[in-house]
This record gives sequence, structure tokens and C-alpha cells, in this order.
Amino acid sequence: MFSVTAVVTVFHALFEWLAFKNDYQFWKNKENMEGISVRSIFLQIFTQIVIVLYLLDNQTSKIIWVPELLTIFFNIWKLKSIFKFERIPKFPFFRLADRKNYSDSDTNKYDQEATRRISYVLYPLLIFYAIYTYFQQTDDISYYSFTLRTLVGAIYVFEFI
Repeated sequence: MFSVTAVVTVFHALFEWLAFKNDYQFWKNKENMEGISVRSIFLQIFTQIVIVLYLLDNQTSKIIWVPELLTIFFNIWKLKSIFKFERIPKFPFFRLADRKNYSDSDTNKYDQEATRRISYVLYPLLIFYAIYTYFQQTDDISYYSFTLRTLVGAIYVFEFI
């Protein structure tokens, strides 16, 4: 059992490293943001933060949560390719400014429309999933753990969307 676990861990780490490498090569010199969904990058950052918090809450091994944490930083680095970070005097002390008229592009308009339409289905499903999880839960956990468990479950269920 230990050998199988070790082999699977090595292959998982190898494939994760290859995915990071290819993603970095794609984004390294990316000038044109046509066809790139900026909202999906923000959503990836949010979902990765929730997953890391869930893994830390369940005291998971560093082998599992460290690559997830690196993915968060990598997605933030992607935002640097899309936006210019400008300092401002009040909280949160920076703002994101578009590069090369992304806000006027067709991709941004389609991204807004798709996000609006999918939210009509996704938010009610998330609410129903949270209610279902609350009533099906058999163990007594904190609200923090319940919220993380519900969000992670929803992320895994709705991730394909």
C-alpha cells in the first residue's frame, strides 16, 4: 500500500509540475487577452483559497496543500499579465487597471453575459446544496468547518461549469 501511494504521489507531482510549466509558458509572453476569461481567473483564485482553507482545516499533509497554495500565487501572477496594479492611498491600497482596452473587447462582453446567465442557475443551486448539506450532516462541526465543507463540495460538484 505504501509503494502504491508513493508511486501515485510521484506521478501526481510530475503531472502537476508539467501543468505549471506549460501554463507558465502560455502566460509568459501573453500580449493579447482575446479569448481569455478574466472572471474565470478570479473564480479560480477564490476556489483555490477555499480549497486550501479546507485542507488546512482538516489538517491535510503539506504534500497536498502546498501545490494548491502555489496555484493561488500563480493565478495572481496571471492577473499581473492582464492588469496593471496601481497604488491608491486608501484600502485595499491598489487597484487593477485594464491593459490594452480589455474592458471594451468582445471577450469581456461575452464573459459578462455568460457570468450573469450562469449565476441565475448557480446561486440557487448553491443555496439548495447548502440546505441539503446542513440537514444531511451527521457530525457536529463549527460553522467555519461547515461553510468550508459546503463550499468545497459545491466547488467540486459545479467545477465543470
